[in-house]
Amino acid sequence: MTTMRDVAARAGVAQPTVSLVLNGRTAGTYISEATRQRILDAAKATGYQPNQIARAMVMGRTKVIGVLGGISAEFVTRMLRGVVMVAQSKGYLVKILLAHGGDSQEESIQRAVQQRLAGVVSMHSDEAFLVKAQAELTKRGIPLVVVDHTQLNLGARQAPLFRVLSDDEQGMADAVAHLVQLGHVRIALITGGYPGSAWAAREKGYRKAMRKARLSVPAAAVKKVVGVTDTAECREALASLLRNPRRPTAIVCATDHIAMLVLQAAWDSGLRVPDDLSVVGFADLDMARYAHPPLTTVAQPFERMGEVVAARLLDAIDGKQTIATRSEVLPTRLIVRRSTAMALADGRTRLRRKERKERVVP
Repeated sequence: MTTMRDVAARAGVAQPTVSLVLNGRTAGTYISEATRQRILDAAKATGYQPNQIARAMVMGRTKVIGVLGGISAEFVTRMLRGVVMVAQSKGYLVKILLAHGGDSQEESIQRAVQQRLAGVVSMHSDEAFLVKAQAELTKRGIPLVVVDHTQLNLGARQAPLFRVLSDDEQGMADAVAHLVQLGHVRIALITGGYPGSAWAAREKGYRKAMRKARLSVPAAAVKKVVGVTDTAECREALASLLRNPRRPTAIVCATDHIAMLVLQAAWDSGLRVPDDLSVVGFADLDMARYAHPPLTTVAQPFERMGEVVAARLLDAIDGKQTIATRSEVLPTRLIVRRSTAMALADGRTRLRRKERKERVVP
């Protein structure tokens, strides 16, 4: 195996000089550009590969960042893709630390410490776990950042924490505005029924847009389901809305999963979408474009969220900036497909020609 001694012999310089150049620690020393380039050329010619394990022993950390959380959901894997792309561009590897609750969460923190990770990104971990993780990692000099943790109260934290989110409130407001523009005045919302997460922000955006359009929001127009992937619960929420004599002509859903179940329940109830009912989702998962009809939805910038949080983490690792308590909120986009159409006076709808093709609303 080629060593630094071999590189030094080929370049005609001392081994400590090779170490400084190849480890990027030339600050405060004078090494000419010609010498630096000669060392790099020698390393390439001899096939030298740095020993990352040995480097970790010297520097106290590896060029590996960890990602805490499950990876089964599509939106998580899309955020992870953004993290990996940025990490690889900076010469870092990414290690998944699965944390499903109980002892596995504690173990994932210990693995991050034992394996000398350079930093950690957390995706969808609960508040109590994050408090423990941040305390332990900060003590070890391992920076922690979070992505898509809408429910966190950053102001109440003792240590600085950086977070990346999508603008869920404005995204839902855009969805309602789209329906209002199509002439809908009876617009209902089906959202999550448990506290935290993004539900509060999305409901706030819905109510904000309804007020702006001077439309009322009766209590019966907002349905909350605890099991957002529970077919029976979503069916009952839709059935409850349809039992109202002044049933909604449009429904905005807090997730694409809910919207898909609404499409299914509407079909089973003898309603045609969008002829009898317009439906909007939230997320723009792959399922949205393959639905029947293709689903109008709010697209969250999952890959970009992963890129931004990884870039901030690597800046902290490299000493370019410190972790500060703040949230970076990225814009969403409304994707108009065929599940929404113009409202007619008789409560039915009509699909305009320009709505027949997918388009992005800026």
